[in-house]
Amino acid sequence: MDTAGVFDPSVGSAGSPYTVTYAWNDTLGNPLVDSVQIVVLAAPIVQIDSAGPLCENVGAQQLSASPTGGIWDGDLGAVDPSGLFNPIFGPQFSPYAVWYSITDTNGCSASDTLLIEVLTSPLPDVIEPLVLCPYDSIVQVMATPPGGSWSGDVDGQGNFDPSMGSGAYWGLYTVTDTNGCSGSSPATITVLDAIQAQLSPAGPFCADAADAFLWATPFFGTYGGAADSLGYFSPQSAGPGQHLVTYTYTCPGCCPTTDSLLLTVNPLPELQLIDSVLCADLDTAYLSATPAGGSWGGSAQSGGLVLPTQLGPGLHPVSYSYTDSSGCANVLLDSIAVRPRPSIGFTSGVPFCAFGPADTLIATPAGGIWSGGVTPEGVLTPGADTTLIITYTYGDSISCTASRDTVVQVHPLPAPLLVPAGPFCSSDTLVQLVAVPSGGTWNGAIGPGGIFDPMNAAVGGNTVAYSLTDTLGCTGVDSILVVVVDATPVVFGMNGPYCANDGQVVLTAFPPGGVWGGAAGPDGGFDTDVTPGEFLVTYFYSNGVCASEATDTITVDDCTFIRERVAEELLAFPLPADQLLTVTLREAAPISLLTWTAASGRSMEIPFVQQQDRLQLDVSGIPSGTYWVLVEQAGRRYRARVLVAH
Repeated sequence: MDTAGVFDPSVGSAGSPYTVTYAWNDTLGNPLVDSVQIVVLAAPIVQIDSAGPLCENVGAQQLSASPTGGIWDGDLGAVDPSGLFNPIFGPQFSPYAVWYSITDTNGCSASDTLLIEVLTSPLPDVIEPLVLCPYDSIVQVMATPPGGSWSGDVDGQGNFDPSMGSGAYWGLYTVTDTNGCSGSSPATITVLDAIQAQLSPAGPFCADAADAFLWATPFFGTYGGAADSLGYFSPQSAGPGQHLVTYTYTCPGCCPTTDSLLLTVNPLPELQLIDSVLCADLDTAYLSATPAGGSWGGSAQSGGLVLPTQLGPGLHPVSYSYTDSSGCANVLLDSIAVRPRPSIGFTSGVPFCAFGPADTLIATPAGGIWSGGVTPEGVLTPGADTTLIITYTYGDSISCTASRDTVVQVHPLPAPLLVPAGPFCSSDTLVQLVAVPSGGTWNGAIGPGGIFDPMNAAVGGNTVAYSLTDTLGCTGVDSILVVVVDATPVVFGMNGPYCANDGQVVLTAFPPGGVWGGAAGPDGGFDTDVTPGEFLVTYFYSNGVCASEATDTITVDDCTFIRERVAEELLAFPLPADQLLTVTLREAAPISLLTWTAASGRSMEIPFVQQQDRLQLDVSGIPSGTYWVLVEQAGRRYRARVLVAH
């Protein structure tokens, strides 16, 4: 107890007496003391037994506590005084507080409090199936959330088989969550009655049959497909083939049923007349048609017999009727044509010349056969001039035939004559060749008008032809062989210059074997022990048919002084050259001028290619002979005499 007289039983021990003293002074100052004993009793020990969590749909639950005999209370009145807990407000107010209090016989009280969690229970939702018919496929009743289980008239997956028959069925879908709370939802399933529709068999029909009524039960259903709404089927409108007809019956409160029927419409026999064109010169003929076995009429007698000679040319009506195995009949109304024999005509072509090219004769109508010196196709290959009797035979598609002869003349060729000429030397000038009669055309190694150029002709035989064409277009040809002999040109070697004291030297020229003249001896000997100057020499060469002659000047110097080396002599090889001539330059600088001069002094263009310090010149296109080549390079000129010999 504190000085103010406040006693706290909780700080003491239960069952122990406590002495409490109160002291004061009276008015005279005398101290007075009084005391009392206080006993602290033990309070009851209260404990609520554990409960929850609870599912919201579990219902009322009895709570328990010790010691018994106390009074219960809680939030929102969720527990009655006896301890019956019912969370009527659901999990939205969870957790719920409940408490339990008790007073013992000593009047001491105690209480305990407990929080109870209320969990949300699953609320499955069944998606009701549509009303079903007995002929429907097995359906699965759908429900959410997934993962639940089914019971009742469905299997564990919620599958329902409408073939069980008409009636009312049920199913129950239960879902348990992870907290162990469960929820269920029922499903109702209705299977309606179905009265079967039935179509009566019908057909087959012919394609020209009248409309047919189709019977079906029960009455007052609906027709569809190839039948109209009243149940009539038209074979003519439907055409040959198979056609589907449907019949659907529906009554109030029952399922619709449908029956179908495949109707066959057979085509009418397809009739075709064969060999409807006949030749007018036939006494009798038999017509044929497909399918065989029908009956004939009109201009055709029994069995298809006709008499073309009596009917005469023109069109004549016939009929053919036939009934097939299905009883479908058809009639063909047609006509036959009686034609006269074909008329043959010839088309004139180009005249045929003896030994000329093959050509094809032409006649009308086309497609016949030729005979008498030609191929069956009418191809004539002319031989010597002659007269041919040619026959053309034509048979048309109906075997009407006719033949006709024609005369074909093969004309002789003109005979021109070329007057023989030659041989000529390759150095000869132009020559006029002669042919008779005049007015023809020259061909081969010859110019217009018969001018022959030996210089530009090939060495050896040259074929020259002369052709003459007459007024009929026939051409004759004569030809001769004109021989050209190579007149080998004289080419001098590098003769000189010489010094006055060089003594006897031998001059060179190409081709060897010729005869020297002038200041040289016949064998080319030249004596340099002469007064310095220039000396004229000649060289004559003959191959037995053609001869060549050339003149050269030999220089003899005094040579009593040191002679400056002049770079006007180029190194050229090979000599004589045939196709390519290589000239070695003094340096590798580009050239600015190249001149090629013939012995006659005429300049010529020569193709060349420079490679560093040398040139390659193409001499394959120029005549054999002696030439001068002049090259200007870096301001200097170099000159050399070269020999070309093919």
